[in-house]
Amino acid sequence: MRILFFIILLSISSQLLAGKRDSLMLTSSQWLSLQRLHDDINSVQPASNKALFANRFLHARAGTQLLNTSYISPIEEGSSTLSYGLSFEGYQKLGSSVVWGQATYSDEWRDDVQFNNVADYYFLYPYLIADSIGGERKLETYTLQGGWQQHFNTLTFGIEAQYRAAINNGTTDPRPLNTVSDFNIKAGASKAMLNHQLGAFAKYGSYNQKLEVNSLAEKRNDYIYLLRGFGLQQNRLSGPMASYSNNYFGNTLGAGLTFLPNNNGFIALLTMATDKIELKESKTNNGIVPFVLHNQHLKAEGGYRWQHPTRFIQLRLSMEQLKKTGTERIYSIDNQLLLSENKPFNHTEHSYKANFLLSKIKNDLARFELFTQLRYTSIDAFHLGDGQGSYFTKYTWISPSIQYKWCHYWQTSKLSISHDIAGRITGHTDAKLLNNGTALSKGVVENFARNTQDLIQTKLTVSYTNFTRKRAWSIEPAAIVMANGSQVNTGATLSFIYNF
Repeated sequence: MRILFFIILLSISSQLLAGKRDSLMLTSSQWLSLQRLHDDINSVQPASNKALFANRFLHARAGTQLLNTSYISPIEEGSSTLSYGLSFEGYQKLGSSVVWGQATYSDEWRDDVQFNNVADYYFLYPYLIADSIGGERKLETYTLQGGWQQHFNTLTFGIEAQYRAAINNGTTDPRPLNTVSDFNIKAGASKAMLNHQLGAFAKYGSYNQKLEVNSLAEKRNDYIYLLRGFGLQQNRLSGPMASYSNNYFGNTLGAGLTFLPNNNGFIALLTMATDKIELKESKTNNGIVPFVLHNQHLKAEGGYRWQHPTRFIQLRLSMEQLKKTGTERIYSIDNQLLLSENKPFNHTEHSYKANFLLSKIKNDLARFELFTQLRYTSIDAFHLGDGQGSYFTKYTWISPSIQYKWCHYWQTSKLSISHDIAGRITGHTDAKLLNNGTALSKGVVENFARNTQDLIQTKLTVSYTNFTRKRAWSIEPAAIVMANGSQVNTGATLSFIYNF
């Protein structure tokens, strides 16, 4: 698979490298700007104005990151992460159409992962498979993405597809092995009207994760949990096992409306999507589906944008909602008959954001950029328990953040310094948690403590770029510091960037 993947990378590179280049300094500056980074509409609408600044461009990046997240991330995500990766991203204009693509590869190691034997933890929560041992996990991910857009007089059509393949495995007994296949496709259209682009799009996704848990040691049995959230388990299907296997199957349906100005004007975005995920047991348990999870996503955003040759200003307000609803099924002892079905699990998360973006521009180059945001989040989750007790959590966060970037240009080089500062202040908290002294219940209590602690994170990045007429290379080190009330964690990244 790796050989095929890198053949595709070379093919993408060769197609994008043909022909004469536009001003690389201008193109790369706009490609890496905060304005593009925080452009939500262009990231979801394949028929929107992509604001491509040259006839063709290819951005290649290789880097590594080491991050200590001990006592900050949920225990299911581990205590530290070491990763490295490679990515190619670019586009090619072809008359009135444009094609774009991206290919990425990453390797990641996580230490001290507890009560989690699945990949894509947040997507599948609360219906996880776990063992009582935990340990190190190694995740290898490949992603391919491509899109096409066609312009007519006042109409634009676009389509974009993405495929992700991942292998996640444990390094100690019992050893989980996850194989993930994730495909998404979007199609959209937009129409020019009143100096704006009014658009609509629809998307479909198909998800599959195969899980196998085995041990190298002979005659070894480990306790395998089928978790239901809040430290609860499916008692009849959980227990000591020499091996275990299942599949997660998911489908996503979504749609959205977009409104984007050509220059100055109003911004609007409305998106809705629903994921349906089924956990299907192996043939040993007659292929039953004990859990079904629905993830419902809603986002509404509005704002205004001012564009001027020497500055860019944008104000936005937005609301996001994530609602997880779990359906749990009880089958007969021989797993032949469905006896009952209920919906005891509910997790609702609301987020409200206000942000401001300013770019100061000279000779078409962004010299200083500032992005500030204030976010309010409320989380309300409960599980009715079905005879094992009812449990709930409620808490709120206020999360201020600021990001600024300063750039200085010489004739053939560029120096940029960016600084990100983000905080999380916990407001109201309330909970009733399982606390029976078991390791599983202790994990639930620990996660609640981590989710309700105040945090601050800062990241300082320095980038130096050297330009020629057709090429540019960059080196980009960064330092990361995260702190809660009792400790300070650190991390670092190092990237090498090559622009064509």
